[in-house]
Amino acid sequence: MKKLHDQAQKDFESLSSKLSDHSSSSSSPSGSKEDSAKAAGDKLRDLGRESVQNEVAELKRKLEQRKRVKEVDESVEKAKSDVVKCLRDNDRRPLDCWREVEAFKREVGRLEGSWVEKVVQ
Repeated sequence: MKKLHDQAQKDFESLSSKLSDHSSSSSSPSGSKEDSAKAAGDKLRDLGRESVQNEVAELKRKLEQRKRVKEVDESVEKAKSDVVKCLRDNDRRPLDCWREVEAFKREVGRLEGSWVEKVVQ
């Protein structure tokens, strides 16, 4: 991202200096100066668009390279599906699903505990 930002900054400075040189050396009527300013503005806008598109593509590439989440434990998946099923069955009374929610919390806690033990060791 830093490289893209630096490149965009260099391009901006380059175009700005060309634009100022062109406008100061030009002795034509003001209408053509405005046209050249519009053209330079369009060029800067396109440069900005390109740099943003490049940055988005780079971020997508980095995101794809990150590790994928491992499959969750079977007991956690079962507890999750039990909560979802209960909430769907009791859509008017979601508080009736407290047992399933507590079971899901216990399973997630167990999974987190085993992860912490692996990291600490």
